[in-house]
Amino acid sequence: MKIKREIYKSLFLILPMLMFFAPFSESRTIDVGTAYKTRGELGVGYNSSDTVQNLTLAFRTWNGEWTPVEVFFRKGYTADGSNGSGIYNITNLQIDGGNYADGFDNYQRCILNLEAGTKLNMSAYGNISGALYSTDADITMTYLDLNAYGIFNMQGGKLSFTGGTTNISYKIAGKMTLNNVEFSANYKVVIDGGNYGASEDNNYEGYIINDANVVFSGTTSFNGTALIVEDTNKLSLLDNSVVNVGSLSASNLKVSSDSKITVSSADNLSVENLDIILNELTPLDFSEIFNSEDGDTIVFSAENTKISVHDINGTAYDNVVFSYDADGNITGISAIPEPSMYAAILGVFIIGITAYRRRK
Repeated sequence: MKIKREIYKSLFLILPMLMFFAPFSESRTIDVGTAYKTRGELGVGYNSSDTVQNLTLAFRTWNGEWTPVEVFFRKGYTADGSNGSGIYNITNLQIDGGNYADGFDNYQRCILNLEAGTKLNMSAYGNISGALYSTDADITMTYLDLNAYGIFNMQGGKLSFTGGTTNISYKIAGKMTLNNVEFSANYKVVIDGGNYGASEDNNYEGYIINDANVVFSGTTSFNGTALIVEDTNKLSLLDNSVVNVGSLSASNLKVSSDSKITVSSADNLSVENLDIILNELTPLDFSEIFNSEDGDTIVFSAENTKISVHDINGTAYDNVVFSYDADGNITGISAIPEPSMYAAILGVFIIGITAYRRRK
């Protein structure tokens, strides 16, 4: 009889829990009308066995207006933060955005915020036209498609792309900023634009948008197989960021003199437009930034790579003196004159002094 009482007692406790957790295994759309309620429910975080199949942050009509949604994932929502594992298991995540015809500044975005200590695990893909902001959180997904005007911003934490070598790669067409993030990808990451917003209103022609801008800053590290930047899209490696890839091919690459890039061999590095950001006015050998695992020296051909030099404020240095090897390849910077802006200001100042003296 005692055993039966224990069984009944267990069922009394377990059945309500099963009924409570059941909805979290289903697909769901988060809209404005349920945003605050959902924030409370998902804000707890559940055990690793609880999975939302498809989670969509979507626009809905709210008080007569087409309105985006903002949702927060947090480790605990009580005053002492004691409740909730902070683990969110989602098969597919979609964060909707607005009208591409409005341009970046007027573009509306649904927003997902990941607060400190949370973990977002996606067994399939993330499709982001809106925005994802993360602070000291860990994100794992199979594939990512960050659309034009979409925002992906992480401050601290980890980002892992786990997809394999298929014809699907990780596509970054929006704005990605990773600061002090540990980033890894099992397959190629492509920074590129595309055609967006095709509709009946524009004869299904859409809008060609090549304005992807990916920035690694702080101590961000990236490990992957291939990193590709195409067209007018950009990749910036600032501060002490580190990239270790099998190959790097970039149409536009900005690199701080304190950053480090390692590729498998010199043949697996190609850059069309290279912008070197100097932290101090001292000669710089490119081997301090670029290295190859097989020991080949990284050099650049003036015919294939256009090199510009700026200071940390974005002011260009003109008449930079480069150093060359015996074959005429550029190996570094041997001398840096004053920035062109400062020189221009100094020139105007000298002309002004001369004219003043003549008037006297």
